[in-house]
Amino acid sequence: MIEEYFIQLSKTLDNCKANVVHQKFASSPGAKVHISIYELFYVYKNRQIELVYELGNHDLAKVEVNLSSDKVPTFQITNNSHFSRLFSSKKNILKVECKNPQFKKFLEEILITTGLEQIARDNLFEPTIETEIINSEDRITLGFYLGFEDKIGVIIPLLDFYKHLIDYDKL
Repeated sequence: MIEEYFIQLSKTLDNCKANVVHQKFASSPGAKVHISIYELFYVYKNRQIELVYELGNHDLAKVEVNLSSDKVPTFQITNNSHFSRLFSSKKNILKVECKNPQFKKFLEEILITTGLEQIARDNLFEPTIETEIINSEDRITLGFYLGFEDKIGVIIPLLDFYKHLIDYDKL
């Protein structure tokens, strides 16, 4: 089902390519681990968004894009703990940390408009999104565990989130 979705999405989106790899690895004596890697390479405004799902062993996903380091401030997005949400006036599941208040507000807004905040509220979607500077570019990396039900439903909101970041970078 995921394989078909990745392939169909790559045909639907312009400048998009999907790659699927199924592998078997020897584990303990007599056992094999089946791993499936689903990759989506989507070019938006000359920036490549790479989405990788690895299912079978760790069940992890990663999304990456490189942006110019002078436009996008350093930030991190994680989940608020259930305990901290009990005592906070803000009920957001996703917590944005950024020293630039305007960019922080921008990130909070696109988390809501893309639907990622609602997905985190409805599922066990617990992303960690952070920036790091590599070769004078910001690499925006998002990682999350795929142990939640709506693995497919999060893909378009993730791509939309990254498209907003690219649009901000291109201003």
